[in-house]
Amino acid sequence: MARVCVSSVVTHPGLQLSHNDDSGRADDALGLYLVSDGVGSCRHAALASRLAVESAAQAIARRPSPDVRKTLSWVVREANRRMQEEGLKSVPKEILAATLTLLYVPGDEFHVVHVGDSRAYLYRQERLSQITRDHSVAYEQYWKGAITKDDLRSHPNQNVLTRTLGTADFIVPDFTDGGIEGGDRFLLCSDGLTKELADEQISTILAEESVPAAACGRLLNAAIEAGGHDNITVVVVDVA
Repeated sequence: MARVCVSSVVTHPGLQLSHNDDSGRADDALGLYLVSDGVGSCRHAALASRLAVESAAQAIARRPSPDVRKTLSWVVREANRRMQEEGLKSVPKEILAATLTLLYVPGDEFHVVHVGDSRAYLYRQERLSQITRDHSVAYEQYWKGAITKDDLRSHPNQNVLTRTLGTADFIVPDFTDGGIEGGDRFLLCSDGLTKELADEQISTILAEESVPAAACGRLLNAAIEAGGHDNITVVVVDVA
């Protein structure tokens, strides 16, 4: 059974940067939602994130399949391939690199595939759960219990990524699948949001704002008020 999704997306360069290397997209008709963050060390990071989102969206629209895991694996390969090809053509002396977090809701299940440190969360029954696991040096230390989750936002290696699109011929993404429940709300975001706001703050805003556009706007404003040190992209998806 097809699910009805209502979503909103906002993106902002933040207060410290004059450029925005993030990209976000929401397509309720397809049940497809994406966030990408161009790697900061790449001078063409904005191009990298745009290519990641565009190529992934085009790929899944061309090749929907009952085997969703197989389809999403192919989508990641296509996005990676296109970024490498475009890099050779447009910026031959540099590598185009970006994160990609994709949520797909084709029916009674959700599917998340991701590479990098842009995150996906599920807000269900007044509880916020992080679906994705950051591919970063700092998050690996957190996973091993060496640091706390609060330490992640100020850790010196928080931006050192261990996996991104565009940097290798073969990319291994992470997958998460689950069933949909009535009232589920998903949040996809770049690290410009999670660097500024703790999970408790995010959860409070999602609880208090019942409309996706209002939730997106308030999350963005809260991140800016907290310092806005990086680009910020937020996608909020409500599933009926």
